[in-house]
Order: sequence, then structure tokens, then C-alpha cells
Amino acid sequence: MIQAIKNFAKDKETFTSLDYEKAKIQPSYPAIQERFGSWANAVRNAGIEPGYVYYTDREILDEIKRCLDLKETHYITIADYKRLSNHHDRL
Repeated sequence: MIQAIKNFAKDKETFTSLDYEKAKIQPSYPAIQERFGSWANAVRNAGIEPGYVYYTDREILDEIKRCLDLKETHYITIADYKRLSNHHDRL
């Protein structure tokens, strides 16, 4: 598991758990999270300091509204948000 994270991180300046999950690498993100208790713990065990991206409440609300407009509906699911959001790559 640690080696998979190291290999994934090798050519990247920063990356998130979502980047890893989208790459469909094995072992899977859920398996890593289960084994280490959190993505951050797993990344630290790989010798990498986890990076975080923070959005303001306003930025999040604006992005949700934009996704709602794209979907042309009054609700979105988490899967919709991950697919439509510009923030999804940094969650």
C-alpha cells in the first residue's frame, strides 16, 4: 500500500485522495483508508506530508449552485458533485 502511494506521488507536486481514487490504482483508496484509518495517515506513512485545499463557504456554495445549473435540477448527489464540480480534483 505504501509503495503504491509512493509510486503515484513520484511525478506529482501535489495530489489528493480523489486524484488517487480517480486513477483507479490498486490497492484502492477505501482499502488504504481502512488499513491506516485515514488517507492522511497513509500518506504520512509513505513519507509524504499530506496537502490540503481549503475553500470558503461562499466558494463551496457558488460551486454547488453552478453544478445545479449544469444539471438543471434542484438537487445533486455527491456523485453529481464529483463529476460536475471544478473543486472535485482538490477534495
